[in-house]
Amino acid sequence: FKKVMSGMSIGTSLFDEAGSKIVPDLVKKAAEKGVKLHLPVDFITADKFDPDAETGSASDAEGIPDSWMGLDCGQKSNELFREVVLRAKT
Repeated sequence: FKKVMSGMSIGTSLFDEAGSKIVPDLVKKAAEKGVKLHLPVDFITADKFDPDAETGSASDAEGIPDSWMGLDCGQKSNELFREVVLRAKT
């Protein structure tokens, strides 16, 4: 979503080119229905997908460095998502 919506760099992270084509329609549909999309604002990164990888972090503002990949949401995103889940009435 972030790559398509704002051009965020995703480094060597997996990217579904075909699936990305529906992102603008999904965002538009959510807006029309008053649904807020909650997306990560930071990421845990690594230089490779391996137990011995060098790890780091990146924000959505800076993007994921070219030779790195995003592996998970970062601490700030987890805090924000926790707040959303706690507000849920399910």
